Amino acid sequence: KRRAAQRVAAKQLQQEATKLGSSRAMLEKGEKRAGLVQRCLEEVHARLDSAKMGKIQAENEINQLTPAFAELGRHLEIAETDRRWLQGELDKLRQASGGLRAEIVHLREVRNAVNAMPPEDSKESRMSVGRAGLDRFATLQRRLATAAPQLMPLCTRARSSME
Repeated sequence: KRRAAQRVAAKQLQQEATKLGSSRAMLEKGEKRAGLVQRCLEEVHARLDSAKMGKIQAENEINQLTPAFAELGRHLEIAETDRRWLQGELDKLRQASGGLRAEIVHLREVRNAVNAMPPEDSKESRMSVGRAGLDRFATLQRRLATAAPQLMPLCTRARSSME
């Protein structure tokens, strides 16, 4: 009986030793896992600290660049205002240029009307203000009336001074 009790006790001790061995293996596994988790946490903390430093650095750079950004914005607004004004001036110049071109065309027509007059034979006949001179002026006046009506008041004054 005693032997049987000793065998049962030895078996129980062996079972407990086996349990302790497996518990020890599990404990070592848990310690390894805890070490791995600890290293991961350290890596995460290091990355977090690095990210925080990067964020602080970026915020400092933003704070330094904000006044320059505002100044550039003001310069851009001024440049845009100047550009609009210059565009308006350019449009005015284009309109004036178009008007001048039309006036040039009109003056060429007037010149053609004046140049179409038959030439006089002598210098004396051009200088004299006789009946032939008045007729020649009247012909010129009629041609100018169609080509340059705005010159008619001037022609009328000239004719009256010739008569």
